[in-house]
Amino acid sequence: MLKALQQTYLAVFRHYPVLVPLAIITACGELVYAGINNYSLPLLLQRQGRSLGLAQVSEVGLVLGYVTSTFLLSETLLRIPFGRLSDRWGRARLIALGPLVGAASPSLLANVSHYTWIYPLRVVDGLGAAALWPSLFALVGDRVDRAWRATAMSVMNMIYLGAVALAPMLAGLVISGTRSYRAPFYGASGLLLAAGLVAIFWLGRMRPASSDGGEAEPDQGQAAARPRVLWQVAVMLAITFSQTFAVIMLAPFLVLYASAELGLAETRVALLFVGPAIGVALLSIPFGRLADRWSREAAVKLALVAAAAAMWLLPQTSRLPLLMAIATLFGLAYALGTPAWFALLSDIAPESRRGRVFGSFGTAQGLGAIAGPLVGGHLWGLAHHYPFYASAVTLTLSALLAVLALRPHAPSPAVPAPDRGGLGGHV
Repeated sequence: MLKALQQTYLAVFRHYPVLVPLAIITACGELVYAGINNYSLPLLLQRQGRSLGLAQVSEVGLVLGYVTSTFLLSETLLRIPFGRLSDRWGRARLIALGPLVGAASPSLLANVSHYTWIYPLRVVDGLGAAALWPSLFALVGDRVDRAWRATAMSVMNMIYLGAVALAPMLAGLVISGTRSYRAPFYGASGLLLAAGLVAIFWLGRMRPASSDGGEAEPDQGQAAARPRVLWQVAVMLAITFSQTFAVIMLAPFLVLYASAELGLAETRVALLFVGPAIGVALLSIPFGRLADRWSREAAVKLALVAAAAAMWLLPQTSRLPLLMAIATLFGLAYALGTPAWFALLSDIAPESRRGRVFGSFGTAQGLGAIAGPLVGGHLWGLAHHYPFYASAVTLTLSALLAVLALRPHAPSPAVPAPDRGGLGGHV
């Protein structure tokens, strides 16, 4: 049992020690972004709204929506430029730059005199996130062999999701312990500073064993294959946008639907998230290893089909055990498909363009995340079950597109950038 656990969960860290600082940076970064977006900032506006210039309680929701959109727009629009910059300047430099540039922003957020000052600070937060995430995931693709890429991506994905889940709880504990709604913001600044220092003093000094995981292939036939690569990238961009649009469309309405339409108490609504959380936590890395050994394309196709099926089933039942089972199926589909998807991106993109590729896909995700709640809100106003069926239709189309268009793809050859020296020169 222990041997199997070690082989499944620890072997990837033993083979690729660069994942250790990357995991720490991922945890620190997403604890900050998720904590501020989903807990600390909404609570600060609610509790301190009048002192920040909000005359009515009803204005809190409107301002919160706008400042959240400001962060998302900033991150979405800047991902491609920062991804391109990481290709030229070095991944570790951008991974360090993102947290360090934004380290002061949370502390400043806690001390603004008027809510309008939140908007430029949220732009800075988006800038930091845009510099961090494309470079981080591109670096995983650079430094991990193709045979282990989905496993490595599953590690990052599991830590990312764990931080999303833990951030509100940790922020709540900090508030409870300090009795201050501003304390989590100071802690967030400390986490970003820690992430930047890890990037400088640990990640930036690690040398790769060889370029692109040591699996570079000769550059024969690449010109002939270029149209096929561009077509596959276009298909994957469409799928990225549509699946993000479909999932985020439902995010603001899940709790409302479960309580208003199904009559579930708030404590029972929380049970819907238990199954997916446990499934993702326990099976992310084994599923990533399965995708590595089986097929990334097949894993993505199966995951999208399962997610679409779960979404069609969700509005068809009102029994909590069945709802939990359906939600768990959706979570397992996510655990299987997401690492395989990121690994597939790494396979298609050559090392010299991997940053801009991940930046482009991050932008597609961001656009889907922005459009989803807007469309979902209009559909919710028509009928409460409409967003679920719209999401199911979109996921079904994504699954069909994946089944028909995704084909096995040989890894792109490494085209290493010249050694720049110093931080980021070897990473």
